[in-house]
Amino acid sequence: MNNLPNTSQIPLNRKYFIVDFNSVNENGLYGIEDLTENDNLIVFFVKGESKVDFSLLSKLHSCHANVTMKEIENKILIPLVISMYIGSISNKNPDIHLVCNNGDIYVKSAEIVSKDIKISLQRNISGIEPPPPPAPENTIDEFLKILSEQQNISETEPPKNNLNIIKNVLSSFNLSVDCEMQLENCIKSIKRTDGIHTKETKIKEILHYYDINITTRKKIFNAIEPYI
Repeated sequence: MNNLPNTSQIPLNRKYFIVDFNSVNENGLYGIEDLTENDNLIVFFVKGESKVDFSLLSKLHSCHANVTMKEIENKILIPLVISMYIGSISNKNPDIHLVCNNGDIYVKSAEIVSKDIKISLQRNISGIEPPPPPAPENTIDEFLKILSEQQNISETEPPKNNLNIIKNVLSSFNLSVDCEMQLENCIKSIKRTDGIHTKETKIKEILHYYDINITTRKKIFNAIEPYI
């Protein structure tokens, strides 16, 4: 496992995912589950510095690609070792994906070995940014609290533009000023989640108090109900 693969036995035109694990750590393995048996994954890590734990080994073990791990004694040697490896497979017409944070230095070194080599630089195996981690629970709780407060506001009072419409509708029925005021206060207290029966009962109780006949009560409620 600690030796470089025998490049003479590697089939042509395969994809090579070469990972500088010391620079990208486990984040660089994002997308490893999408690799196939036609892919090669070569992970270079520094002895005593790179975090090679059970989680990493488990991912590599379950990977469908041909996996090789290469231990490097000193991180200073990383560019040299990776560049030499890239050069050693250049005659295989490889599709190389170099996963690292400072790829330019590898590319320049590899070009010294083979000027025709083409390398795709990326931060992880997938080549795309992973989704952000889930928000901490306290952040979610705070968001839900704010959302709840906003909902309470919207439930207890209709939008201002609706109130203006309601005022115009009520004025068309020639009600007394006091009656209109009581109706407006009642409408503000109605929750938007209240059922239509509850809304109708509250409005008609006020209209009944001001001796508005049954037919007119119904007309008034039907006119303002869409805006409550």
